[in-house]
Amino acid sequence: MAEALRYPSLHDYFLLLNVNTTLKLSKVNLEDIDLADSRYTLCPCTPSPPENIAENDLNTLILLHPPLVLQESDGKFIVISGKDIIQGAVNAHHNHITALIVQGLEAASKDIFKWLLQHKELEGGLSDIEQAALLEKISAVCSQKEILDFLPMMGLKRNAHLVSEFISLLALPSGSQSALHKGLLSKRSAKKLLHFAAKDQTIITRTIVDFQMGGSKQQQLIDTLSDLCKREKTSAEKMLMAWENQEKEKQHNGPQKGNALLKWLKLKRTPLSAQAENDFQSFCRQLALPEGTSVEHTTSFEDDQVSLTITYRSKNQLTRHWPELKALLAKRK
Repeated sequence: MAEALRYPSLHDYFLLLNVNTTLKLSKVNLEDIDLADSRYTLCPCTPSPPENIAENDLNTLILLHPPLVLQESDGKFIVISGKDIIQGAVNAHHNHITALIVQGLEAASKDIFKWLLQHKELEGGLSDIEQAALLEKISAVCSQKEILDFLPMMGLKRNAHLVSEFISLLALPSGSQSALHKGLLSKRSAKKLLHFAAKDQTIITRTIVDFQMGGSKQQQLIDTLSDLCKREKTSAEKMLMAWENQEKEKQHNGPQKGNALLKWLKLKRTPLSAQAENDFQSFCRQLALPEGTSVEHTTSFEDDQVSLTITYRSKNQLTRHWPELKALLAKRK
């Protein structure tokens, strides 16, 4: 999940101001800021409309995390980072806002992306989809070497494959990008979704979010659907609709529905193995195993062998029972 906003200290910003003379902290008239310009927006998915922020909270946000803007030659400003705070000030009918102003750079300058990255790091870092968007924007103005030089600044290995891997995530539909941005969809799951049709990507993402599936269950869902869709030459949408039609009368919460779906998919994927598991559980119930004992089957039921585990509280307790156990074990042949 995306990290919570970390309020930086003013000391953080004074350090930035002292290391580069192109940055200054000053008041900016809100009417001079072009909020429609999205060239530095890092969340390609449609953002939620900013909520009205209480006056005191807004003033605190501006003080502790002033937005970052670029001053153009005509005196107007482009938002580099912090558009939500600026929009909050507009909604509160402010006339001006205190901002960090980048001066003396062209809008296409690669140095602006360094300021953008530093500002986002002070805010708490970038989500996976924001990293993807940043790398795409950097790729448009930088050489291959310069792109690779950015990766360590982003906490990533200097690997060209990572660049294309992240940028490929921007091909996902907006709902999947939004879930990835919010931490509801893992990057590993998002990469696997790229192998599905766009409509299937949307419905699988919605299923993951609605059923509150964590990383391992996301993997199980996507891998199983991928296998079944190839085998049955159908879509994930049709597969999930078939399950929904038989479940519509049942009253379950999100996680319960997720577990029921995964169980249903497992039965379809490996019907013989699923039946074998049910038979084995029935066998264990018939044994009426006492506390401290368990029986396990072999992986995938490749043979009929079973293992009995007995837990003892201490070595002394095992020693007392060992003669009888040893005699019983000698008879198992």
